Amino acid sequence: MSGVVLTRSPELEGIGGLLRVGKDALGTFEEARRLHGTFVTYRRFDNETVHLLMEPALVDELLVRHADHLRKDDYIRALQPILGKGLLTNDGAPWKEQRKLLAPSFQPKHIGKYADVMVQATEELIATFSSADVRNVHTDMMALALDIVVRTLFGSNTVRTSEVGKLLDVIMDDFRRLGLSFRALFPEWFPWLSRIRFLRMRGKLARIVDEVIQARKQAPLTDDMLSRLLEAKDDAGRGMSDGQLLDECLTVMLAGHETTALTLMFALDQLTRQPELQERLAREIEGALGERSATLGDVQHLPLAKAVVKETLRLFPPAWAAGRVALEDFTLGGEPIRAGTQLIVAPWVLHREERYFKDALSFRPERFLNGETDNLPKGVYLPFGAGPRYCIGSHFAELEAVLVLVTLVQRLEWQATSPAPLTFAPSVTLRPGAPVRLRIRPRVRKAAGAAA
Repeated sequence: MSGVVLTRSPELEGIGGLLRVGKDALGTFEEARRLHGTFVTYRRFDNETVHLLMEPALVDELLVRHADHLRKDDYIRALQPILGKGLLTNDGAPWKEQRKLLAPSFQPKHIGKYADVMVQATEELIATFSSADVRNVHTDMMALALDIVVRTLFGSNTVRTSEVGKLLDVIMDDFRRLGLSFRALFPEWFPWLSRIRFLRMRGKLARIVDEVIQARKQAPLTDDMLSRLLEAKDDAGRGMSDGQLLDECLTVMLAGHETTALTLMFALDQLTRQPELQERLAREIEGALGERSATLGDVQHLPLAKAVVKETLRLFPPAWAAGRVALEDFTLGGEPIRAGTQLIVAPWVLHREERYFKDALSFRPERFLNGETDNLPKGVYLPFGAGPRYCIGSHFAELEAVLVLVTLVQRLEWQATSPAPLTFAPSVTLRPGAPVRLRIRPRVRKAAGAAA
């Protein structure tokens, strides 16, 4: 890390910095990297010190070696009114206990059982489409991913997913307004309409989910995720309280569908911008599956599909930034870090570094097939974080993204409706700034012996 120095960014300071980030967080971070290097500091509008980390070795040191010196940042903690103290928002010993209880439910041997559910839900969605239809792909993928997480979490699709989806959309939009705009300058008790609506939507969402939990507790347990959570016991033989169950179910629903839906949306968009790549993927799928539906065992025979997902996670990381707060003094890259310092890791910038990714701004899945990415330094590629807080649902998310993408491309041809570049409205996740509309038509299978 020789030559990496902590440099102040006046552009990010104070109220002006807050407004710049609120208007264009991604561009503001990119500008900080361009002007000041990979280790940037500034004073926030509330006079808190913030360090922005865009150097892989520093990121790895922070998230791995110093994990016990950190807690989640205030931006994520602000989700507690919605998610309670679930795995995403909790810290310290309670978080470690919860992670230990949840970990068995996310082991590959359990997640593999959900493969057929993922494919079936996708095929059911496709059956509702009309030929030559134009779809709002963000809306479709959010609905599909929520349907999948509800089926795997609760063992059925009886939850009112359309209502849940609308509630989650309002919640995330209001959360962005409260955290990444001038509203952040006001105390938490200030009665913004966004805050009032935010809390009201949480109440409705919690009631829907709690009804399902209470009904399941009265019924025989099955092989869904909720049944395993109900059976989980800590070292003292205690299970989760009703409050813990509700918080974890809400967390799984939100974190378990939003990131995958965005990955699928961005992947489909990129495939329409490179029709020859989409055709290569379609040929790979036809060679591996023919006309039958994909299964868990097929994933290993679909290297291009997996590479498309990995490249999407690189160029459009759903978790575009991650924040921590120092709980005590420590040293990072030779620099003293004081307790209370805010630290932001920026995968959006790291994933677009030309030092590590050739032609970094281009969508090139082959970089994950030809050896280019085999020896990346730690702390460069972070679609699911790093260290002890590495995303517990990463295996689920990757499997779902591959199987759903394969099914969508196997059954349908996707076409762009506009050459306009993507726009973004980053909140907790990397949401699109405008609807992503793509045209679909049934994919016509080439006759045997036809030219590829």
